[in-house]
Amino acid sequence: MTKQSPRDGRGWFGLDQGLSSATNFGGAALTAGLLDKIGYGGWAIAYAVFIVVLTTVRTVSGDVAMIVVPDADAHSAATHIDGSASTSSLAAVVSGVALVVGSFFVGGATRSALLALGVCLP
Repeated sequence: MTKQSPRDGRGWFGLDQGLSSATNFGGAALTAGLLDKIGYGGWAIAYAVFIVVLTTVRTVSGDVAMIVVPDADAHSAATHIDGSASTSSLAAVVSGVALVVGSFFVGGATRSALLALGVCLP
């Protein structure tokens, strides 16, 4: 068995995931240090909502293109990529509006965090 290096695709994938996890943890730790318990709870709920929205949008708009595009001709690939970009843009705007509207049904720090996320998401 050969050792993986960052030069092959699997090494870059692992490095990317490691950096992503480290920055997510670092951001959460920094936020916990800057906010009180109530503020951090509101932020944590908004962050969880963000992760769910992000994962859903990536799945709906990107996974199909990742499967279809490598085997498609140039015109078909461009069409799929345009469709993915349009879908993700529309989903971001719709999600942002839904979060802004939804923020008015909750109170306190959660309202502020969801409202900020909804405004910044698109």
